[in-house]
Amino acid sequence: FLMARSLSQNSKRAYRQDLKAFTDWTTAPWAMVSPRMVAQFKDFLMQAERGKRVRSDATVRRILGTLKNFLGWMTRS
Repeated sequence: FLMARSLSQNSKRAYRQDLKAFTDWTTAPWAMVSPRMVAQFKDFLMQAERGKRVRSDATVRRILGTLKNFLGWMTRS
């Protein structure tokens, strides 16, 4: 996936980090990822600790965008 895209090293690192966040969250194989699972992951990303959000809205959007791009690439491949 990363090799198929022309990305800077920083972008590649961010994509790896984003996909790792998802695989750390679930043990489901990629073929079993459903829209409901992605919605649950989004809820997880938006959780607060001690009353304060851990991730900004922009970070959540970036992670979900990475996941969307990766799953789309997998479907096309």
